[in-house]
Amino acid sequence: MTSQPMDERRLLAILREEEADASTYYQSDLAQAQTEAMERYFGEPYGNEIEGHPAVVSQDVADTINWMMPALMRMFLTDDLIAVESPNDAANDQEQEIADYLQHVFRRDNDGDSVLHDFLFDGLLTRIGVVHVGYEEPHAQTPKIYQKVTGARVEQFIKSPEYEILEAEENEPDEFGVITYDVKTQRTPACGRILVESVAPEEFAIATRSKSIDDADYVRRKQEVYTADLARMFPDSADELAAVSGAAIDDQVDDLDSDARRQTRFEDENIEFDSTETGPERSKSDLLTEWVRIDYDGDGIVELRQIKRVGNTILENVQVDKCGLIEWSPIRISHRAIGQSVADQILELTKIRTDLMRFLLLNLEQTLSPRTFVGGGQDEDVIDQLLDRSVGDVIQITGSPRDVVFESVTPDVSGAIYPALQYTDQRTEQASGVMRHAQGHRDQGVTDTAAGIRQLSAAANSRIELIGRWAAKGVERIFQHILEQVASYQDQPRIIRVNGKPLEINPQAWAEDLTVKIHVGVAAETREERLQKLSMIASKQEQIYQYLGSGNPVVGLSEYVQTLQDIAREGGFKNPERFFKSIPPGMDEQLAQQQQDPKTAEAAAKMQLEQQKAMADAELAQAKLQFETQARAMEMQFKENMAARQAETDQALQQMKLQNDLALQQAKLASEREIAELRLQSEREIAELRMMQERELAEQRANDEMSLAAMNGSGDGFRPGGELHK
Repeated sequence: MTSQPMDERRLLAILREEEADASTYYQSDLAQAQTEAMERYFGEPYGNEIEGHPAVVSQDVADTINWMMPALMRMFLTDDLIAVESPNDAANDQEQEIADYLQHVFRRDNDGDSVLHDFLFDGLLTRIGVVHVGYEEPHAQTPKIYQKVTGARVEQFIKSPEYEILEAEENEPDEFGVITYDVKTQRTPACGRILVESVAPEEFAIATRSKSIDDADYVRRKQEVYTADLARMFPDSADELAAVSGAAIDDQVDDLDSDARRQTRFEDENIEFDSTETGPERSKSDLLTEWVRIDYDGDGIVELRQIKRVGNTILENVQVDKCGLIEWSPIRISHRAIGQSVADQILELTKIRTDLMRFLLLNLEQTLSPRTFVGGGQDEDVIDQLLDRSVGDVIQITGSPRDVVFESVTPDVSGAIYPALQYTDQRTEQASGVMRHAQGHRDQGVTDTAAGIRQLSAAANSRIELIGRWAAKGVERIFQHILEQVASYQDQPRIIRVNGKPLEINPQAWAEDLTVKIHVGVAAETREERLQKLSMIASKQEQIYQYLGSGNPVVGLSEYVQTLQDIAREGGFKNPERFFKSIPPGMDEQLAQQQQDPKTAEAAAKMQLEQQKAMADAELAQAKLQFETQARAMEMQFKENMAARQAETDQALQQMKLQNDLALQQAKLASEREIAELRLQSEREIAELRMMQERELAEQRANDEMSLAAMNGSGDGFRPGGELHK
């Protein structure tokens, strides 16, 4: 049965109806549940707070998700995350190259780690994580200015088909006479790129009662795009876009900025922004990319069509094989595209814990600051003050103050609240699967042994691993979409670098019907445990290889080298081939053939004996050389010791000689000093003796003269000086 092709007006009516019926439309119950989960994650108030009373909000949702995220991310950040399988055995040598290229597209051409984080985070918090994989046509990039480039570089720009020189200015020659140029260029890549983006919950919508995106009747993504970019991508609709861009923003009440989920996400940046004041050069439009199953061409076959539109303006309408969106839910519900989130399991418990914590703090405040009742008030005011229950307030009542002044002490009920909080802790752990033991918290003596820690970690992470398995299904579909997009749109070889080595990728030579499989790690497994397992595997491989030989059907040299490379990689070395080179293709078969041929085996045994003899001779020569070297070293050491001792003896003798010469010189100086003192003393004594003799001679002479004078006075006829003549 065939029908007439559908006109555009009918198609728009169907699209409008499907969009309004989508389960994640911004006014739907699902959107409200997602908004509530985001509010609980950010710790927003519930709205039932009382002024003056504690307004604390329990952070169970944020704590649970933040503890689960590292374990989930670790499961997908392994080097051997993906494996490519081909039905053609001849293409097996390409599988690893294809897997490396898919990783390159995801993590190098796109910010894959951030996309993966948002994909997992949205699922844990808002029930569903969504990623869009598509192809972006090549377009002119933002112009760049290169200053003082050489003529050779300008020549490269001229010859390259991807570059267009917009402006060029020749500079004055420098001091060496070299002429440089200031060039403004614009690059237009020769081929497009695979685009992998995380889709926010408010951008995604799916038809109600859908089992999955793959079989949904309607799926859409809404995103804000600059109108100028849309006009560049769809030049035939530029005039219509200019006419509807203002209406697409101003007249729609369901635009993204008014969505409660986006407002909650940017609660701390709630700034009113009038998009009409930006001008046409910065105007934005809500671009809807829709996938709908419909018999558009009237051939009686319902096909999947991808439609891009802004308002009532259809920009693109093409038939496709599958939807470009991939989804996952952490807690799967049978026959439903959207399951439940981890936040859904603990929302009610979070509210109960919030009420308990608020009551506990209020009770503590009232216990520490009791209310006082005094006389002098009016009876009609007492009821209002009692109902107010302000902390530490004074309530006036009628009657004499001496009779009625007393303090109302609030009883301490924390003893009943703490068990309730512990119960909600246990229920939260049971509902989410995140236990205190997995968070590193100590619980009495259970974690005193390594076995106890492993058992508790395994039990706590079993739920996380199950969630990770469902996430792996979504990640597998992401890489499958990337593989199909690369095979469909990349029509020329491309050279990338893998582990520091260039690798040429040509998708046109790939085998058909390639499939991607995801290998996720274990959430509770540490690097030390993986190294221990790999070491055990390497030991078993060594035993098998030594026992069965190189031609055994269990393990070959290539598998053994791969295990050694994995050990080096787990040890933190980025390039394990520095330690263990990869085995060339066919090496195992050559070794097996050599082992099966008797002549070859005999030659190999003879060669092995010769090698062993050569090794023994080499070891003997090395030992002899080592002995001679040690002997020469000992002789040199002995001579050095003797020379050192001789030098020490000569130095000691020289020092003794110097000391003796110094002592002799000092003795000589002392003797000369004593002789001089003796000579001086002798001269002094001789002078004194001479003076005494001269004094005695003078006294003798004087006495003699006096005697002569006496004799002359006696008439003897003699006088001094001679004889007197009469």
